[in-house]
Amino acid sequence: MPHRILCISATDAILQTRKLLLERHGYEVVPALNFRDVEAACKDANFDLALVGHDLEARIKKALGAKIREHCSGVPILEMCRYSPEIEGATFTVSDSPAELIQAIFDILEPGPSAKIKSI
Repeated sequence: MPHRILCISATDAILQTRKLLLERHGYEVVPALNFRDVEAACKDANFDLALVGHDLEARIKKALGAKIREHCSGVPILEMCRYSPEIEGATFTVSDSPAELIQAIFDILEPGPSAKIKSI
């Protein structure tokens, strides 16, 4: 059974691109564009990871982090950021590289010594 990722972004274009990337690497992705989408997704499904995109404002990221913890407690959060993270306690990546994003997700979902993804 594939890992399920809640993928949050500010724009549909970025969300769909990220969704395709993650699905190509074997993940099941539930997209979300706003707070209502996040709440609905958390009520209807269990997730292995919440991915918060770099294209969201700092205050929105902080609020989304709180919403995820409220409705999907225990789910690790991976925050993509340009300079520094906004969501307290989240794992973060400052890279826009698809390969580095996939590696960061893999490191969270498949922890272990020298875990490395296989290229597709």
